[in-house]
Amino acid sequence: MMTPRSVRRWLVAVSKATRRVSEGIFTLDQPTPSLTLRVTVACAAVALTSLSAIAQTTKAPVKKTTPSGVQPVSGTSQPKSANNPGTASGGAATQPRQRPAAETLRIPEPSPEVLEILRDWEANTKKYHRLQGEFRKFKYDSTYLIETRAIGEFYYEVPDKGAYQLKGDPDPKIAKGLINKKPVNGREEEFKVEAAQAERWICTGKEILQINDSRKEYVATFVPKEYQGEDIMRGPLPFLLGMKADIAKRRWEFRLLKRTEAEIWLSARPLQQTDAAEYRMATIILDPKRFLPTAVRLFHSDGNTETVHLFANVKENKSATNWLGQSPLEPRLKGYKMAQNPEAPATGSTGNKTAPGAASGGNATTPQKSTATKPGSKTATK
Repeated sequence: MMTPRSVRRWLVAVSKATRRVSEGIFTLDQPTPSLTLRVTVACAAVALTSLSAIAQTTKAPVKKTTPSGVQPVSGTSQPKSANNPGTASGGAATQPRQRPAAETLRIPEPSPEVLEILRDWEANTKKYHRLQGEFRKFKYDSTYLIETRAIGEFYYEVPDKGAYQLKGDPDPKIAKGLINKKPVNGREEEFKVEAAQAERWICTGKEILQINDSRKEYVATFVPKEYQGEDIMRGPLPFLLGMKADIAKRRWEFRLLKRTEAEIWLSARPLQQTDAAEYRMATIILDPKRFLPTAVRLFHSDGNTETVHLFANVKENKSATNWLGQSPLEPRLKGYKMAQNPEAPATGSTGNKTAPGAASGGNATTPQKSTATKPGSKTATK
């Protein structure tokens, strides 16, 4: 391969030969130049023409281009703009990422009709200092196609005390292998019906006792201060009582599904993470005269579980104390032992769990401590 220096020498030699031709060194009386010489002269002419064109090109200013998406190096000028703030000294220009604007949380405003229902619900709720009644519970597990049934009773006392007790449905058909058909995602499925396990819950306002009567055990959970008082909605029976209308529309997106003289159907979608962690949707059927629910259907956040409560014999402002003077809020835990709460903090750590009978606002105690409620005491917390 010829080096650039060799090429230049060859071009100089050809140039001299061409000049000799133009000066008439080769005359008619001399031998005709050989074919090789004539080809050399022709090539030289072409080469000189090419070199001239190249020289003219190199004298013209060269327009620098930048490939798409590549920033020019330092030393070149480029207009500054919002997307091209400039070139850093001594380095390549950079385009800082634009931080997306924070999305404003928009709380959908309920329709005037829904807002009127929420206000009536709130106004009627203020009339009830105590509520008690019966219910039937249906729980559907669409993963394993199991339906559990239960019957139970509830009791509520202003502002945040309540009791919830259920046992398995005694229907004899269940023991014989009852099957119930129910649509799931547009397809009819067969659910095996089972009787629910017995459960008992008591909320004293500051703590919740979950009692297992078959094992004679209970778990005590301290209720955080922000959930105490009127925020009993986060218990096992949400929507049993209405909330303040302003709070309701901030926590749930309510829509009116149907309204007749006998029923008001509402759907509710959670707007806050604390509620969305439990439920993704709810359907409430209200009695328009008393604004108490006759049915509540809950779609849980796992997407596979659905719970339905059907209420009956609901009484307002009646004392539930029996002829022995016992209240539903009395745990009556003689012979029961406290079980370890799986969510309880480790010993010595600070948390919001406490054993029944511990002072409100004190440090959490381990379930085995002797501060547990004495069997037969009136309430778990004074």
